[in-house]
Amino acid sequence: MEPYEYRENVHSRFYGSLLEGKLLSGIAGHNICLDYFGPPTQAETRLGLSQHGEAPMLKWRKKVSRTDRRQTSLTLSTHLPAARLTFTRNLRLQRGAPVVYFTETVVNENRKDHFFHWVQHVTLGPPFISARDSRVALPGTRGMTFPHPYNGKNSLLATNRGFRWPLAPALKGGTVDLTHTLLRPGTGIVVGVLLDPRSSDTPAPARCRKSSHPSAAIASSFDPGCVLKKCLLRWPAERWTSCPSRPSACQRFPAARRKHSMR
Repeated sequence: MEPYEYRENVHSRFYGSLLEGKLLSGIAGHNICLDYFGPPTQAETRLGLSQHGEAPMLKWRKKVSRTDRRQTSLTLSTHLPAARLTFTRNLRLQRGAPVVYFTETVVNENRKDHFFHWVQHVTLGPPFISARDSRVALPGTRGMTFPHPYNGKNSLLATNRGFRWPLAPALKGGTVDLTHTLLRPGTGIVVGVLLDPRSSDTPAPARCRKSSHPSAAIASSFDPGCVLKKCLLRWPAERWTSCPSRPSACQRFPAARRKHSMR
């Protein structure tokens, strides 16, 4: 079903409560998380917000569709009424190429700076990837592990620890090479990684009111099978304090939020 058609009194027995059910009712693998990553507060849930922000639950509208001899492209857009952001995604497929190119734009419609998360929650598995051959490649520098265990007992990494990419502290001692995380079936990780701005692989910083974003990565090799989740997000500080999914609740974030927010 379409998530914007979710009604808790009708659909909760199939998909769960509003907290996650609205998202799960329509999730199909590639999930945009905007303008926050993770669960809403209790007050926000009572107002109708669900997991991972407004964008994945809204109705998107087709703006442009083009096909010529070289490529096919599609542009979709939606407006986030609570966050007052406009999100646009362009998908482009070139003839003879096995790659889909995504270009995204977020416009801040507020009359002030607005801190937000911008996350690609992608799920891929066999036959598209294999645990033995898959690699996570990014120009990482310093990183921080999630402050809470991943899905209970399935954590691969120690919690709330800093590291230098790609060697992160393992839960049971030693380190884990995060470029090869899929070799550990049945486990998962969540990390935030700062990127080297001098690298040609790092997206340019945002200017004015439109923005693209730096990136970090999340990888998971969790049952059933091996799954890769690649997460692109705008991270506002070099370390997490109390709640990485809702940094606006953390006392250390205001200065970083001003520095990194959209204009």
